[in-house]
Amino acid sequence: MRNVQNLTGVWEYISVGENPWTKGGIIAHGDLIKVDVGCLMSGYTSDTGRTFVCGTPSTLQASLFAALQTAYDAGLPLLKPGIAMSEVHRVTTEAMGKAGFPGYTRGHFGHGLGAGLGSEEWPFLSRQSDVIIEPGMVLAFETPWYVDGAGGMIIENQLLITADGHEIMNRLPSGLVSL
Repeated sequence: MRNVQNLTGVWEYISVGENPWTKGGIIAHGDLIKVDVGCLMSGYTSDTGRTFVCGTPSTLQASLFAALQTAYDAGLPLLKPGIAMSEVHRVTTEAMGKAGFPGYTRGHFGHGLGAGLGSEEWPFLSRQSDVIIEPGMVLAFETPWYVDGAGGMIIENQLLITADGHEIMNRLPSGLVSL
């Protein structure tokens, strides 16, 4: 690829309110704000996501987010060399069930990042993936949820896989932030 070092840009997927598929809108008290953002620098893509609520979270919002955090915390330690991506998916899904949401399904809990042209690229942390995690991989690990009538939520970080584990490539807090 020629001149890939010159590719730059930013992207964002932001939803506001009870419809997780909106592209913004007027924010009202109690609304969720899901922010999934990244940039392209010198041809390399980043990807991070966070969730905010305008005011105090409702009981439903707090319980949904707590389950996402539980699932994220269960899957995160598995992001290290020698682990199959399908194992990360299995453990993360099981954690959602144990947190009170046994019907939660997700095609993937993250993806590769690199010199691609989109925010998501192979390999995927999916149920079907036989890819083994290796040192040097850069992955996005995420636990999102999109619920019509409640809104969108996400915890997502970009990770560098190291020889003995991983390094989170940002310093952002991962909790539900009240604005």
